[in-house]
Amino acid sequence: MLCHIPQRKDDCNYGSGLEQRNKTTDQRQAFRFYNRRLHLCQNTCIKVFAQSYFLLNLLTAAMRQETLRFSMRDYRGITYVREAVERLTQAMELPGGVYNFGSENDCDMVTTARRACALLDIHPVIEAADWPRSLLMDGAKLRAAAGVGFDDTLTGVQRCLRDYGLLK
Repeated sequence: MLCHIPQRKDDCNYGSGLEQRNKTTDQRQAFRFYNRRLHLCQNTCIKVFAQSYFLLNLLTAAMRQETLRFSMRDYRGITYVREAVERLTQAMELPGGVYNFGSENDCDMVTTARRACALLDIHPVIEAADWPRSLLMDGAKLRAAAGVGFDDTLTGVQRCLRDYGLLK
């Protein structure tokens, strides 16, 4: 789900208690930053970015001119929460079994972060790291059983931004 917390350059464990304690201040600063750029009300931004640490971290890093680290060998999908909720009813009707329930992604997290930044027209420094992890999923079984799947990661990010008026 759109909850990936990227690792920061100076702290490989960033995102636990430290982020939780500072979240309100960081969110407000990022909202104000993005609000100025898009001339949108702060409440709209709060609705979008409260659901998405991935996008919030990109915005915060751009605002603070910080470096974010993502791995060139970290493969994972990021699912728009609203889409997951929309699919729950369909999932309850599926025959028993194990299904991958979320977005697929065709690229590593460095590329995913850079693509999201391009959509947002922001320019934080994205540093390529090298830790291996693959959380990729194949949604073919879900698509075959339910007749519908999830948007891929980038399409989900675009949909999220459009839903809240942050992308045309």
